[in-house]
Amino acid sequence: MVEFRKSKYTSRKDQQEVFNPIALMEEFISNGLVGDKYQRLGELARGGMGVIYRAVDLGLNRPVVLKVITPELLSRPDLIARFVEEARITGQLEHPNIVPVHDIGVLDGNQIYFTMKHVKGRELWDILEDIRLQNGSEDSKLSLFALLTIFRKVCDAIAFAHSKGIIHRDIKPDNIIVGDFGEVLVMDWGLARRLDGSSLDEQFEYEAIEEQNPHTYLGRDSSRTVIRTQMGIIKGTPAYMAPEMASGDSGKVDTRSDIFLLGALLYSIATLEAPFASGRPDDDIYDILERAEKCEFLPPSERNPSRQIPHELERIILKAMAYRKVDRYQTVEELAHDIDALLEGRVHSEHRIIPKGEHLIVENELEAEAYVIIKGTAEVYKTINGTPTTLVRLGPGATVGEMSLLDKAPRSASVVALEDLEVAVIREDTLKQALAKMPPWLGRTINALSARLRKTNTIIHPLRQKDPFFHVLNATRLILPTVGKPFNHPQFACDVVTLDMQIVIPELAELLSIPPDDILQVFNRLANTGLIEVINQTHIAIPNT
Repeated sequence: MVEFRKSKYTSRKDQQEVFNPIALMEEFISNGLVGDKYQRLGELARGGMGVIYRAVDLGLNRPVVLKVITPELLSRPDLIARFVEEARITGQLEHPNIVPVHDIGVLDGNQIYFTMKHVKGRELWDILEDIRLQNGSEDSKLSLFALLTIFRKVCDAIAFAHSKGIIHRDIKPDNIIVGDFGEVLVMDWGLARRLDGSSLDEQFEYEAIEEQNPHTYLGRDSSRTVIRTQMGIIKGTPAYMAPEMASGDSGKVDTRSDIFLLGALLYSIATLEAPFASGRPDDDIYDILERAEKCEFLPPSERNPSRQIPHELERIILKAMAYRKVDRYQTVEELAHDIDALLEGRVHSEHRIIPKGEHLIVENELEAEAYVIIKGTAEVYKTINGTPTTLVRLGPGATVGEMSLLDKAPRSASVVALEDLEVAVIREDTLKQALAKMPPWLGRTINALSARLRKTNTIIHPLRQKDPFFHVLNATRLILPTVGKPFNHPQFACDVVTLDMQIVIPELAELLSIPPDDILQVFNRLANTGLIEVINQTHIAIPNT
């Protein structure tokens, strides 16, 4: 971790009074803000800023987290100011995805504390580590969809903070808690800053003097890096930092810096790695800071190809993590909108009306559009030996023309509207947008299936190329003994059997591999010539000779 010594305490404005922690404690005590109602149950963590305890609020009998800054740090007004500012900022951000702060005051007469909601859950970092190791835990089985749902809730929290004029400045997997019952909470607002410059700790500057624990700048530890440079002060976790943060120019840090951090968090979710961490044991903090300042990182699909990262997700990450702030999403809402579209598989398409009798698609034409039927019916037919041959009739929900769109070959059949037809138009860019939301292997599979379907579509069943009349008659005689029932009919002098068309037509369609409509046409012809008798809507009578 990085240890600190006092570099200097200077007011940013000559007339501004330097923060006085003793006076603050006296104010808390005089207002009755003391921690007598809390019983400490055990220590959860200890660091340079103080101690975190598991505790119980005796008045409400509820579990809380008690965060205490130790008395020996009273000589460090910079740390006290940051501690108090964290409590005040977090306490003003009342949102379902931001950890609630309950109380602030003085404990045992000389320790400033604040309490927070006690959340039972795990850090997102631990969940991503389980997935990376595939250790068999329940969390290791979480899908990318589930992780993006978690990320989406983080976006809501940060968007709310921005609406209140506050930036977080340290968004990373270990500052996200995922509760046992689906809660997602953004934690650790210790580096949060008010955009109007009124934060208490903005009065101070810090200087780092020693590095011991690499996890500090890779993002696993609860502490963070603060380094003094010639340009200014660097605050945050270098493995995730925006370039303007890594350069130490705090004046350039704004809401779009948080958007970069959200992109870096999304990078970690996609690749299971921090963007600027190389994984080399000899990698030190200055190497990481240099990469962060230059915005040098591998694209997610190259960083971890085995994760099969959808192209659209990679596009979102790269836009959020753009080097120039102007090239990033300008608001968290814009980023969230694209995540929503990715999760929903949403694409935008034009609607078109095709009047009855007009063609939607003409055979052999070259046109890179597919269509989804929204309303109405259409007939698909192919010209065989100069004669239009009906292939199928389609209704709402059916898709036509998709193969020409995928492989850019001429249309293999025509489609005509049997009634006024409403369709959604799918163009090449729309399809690419939809395929980009899928894992790369799935997109390749769809293209391969399209090629095979195109080849299969050119091989027309022999019975579709000529009149299937006699084939249907012969097949009917074959199944007559098993599906026919004897029947006395006055029109016929010979024995007669009845056939249930609801059974016969599907049976013949499967036997001959031709559409049921073709078989029905044959029976209609037989009825029109008097060779069979229609008894009712579902049964016919046929001579058994």
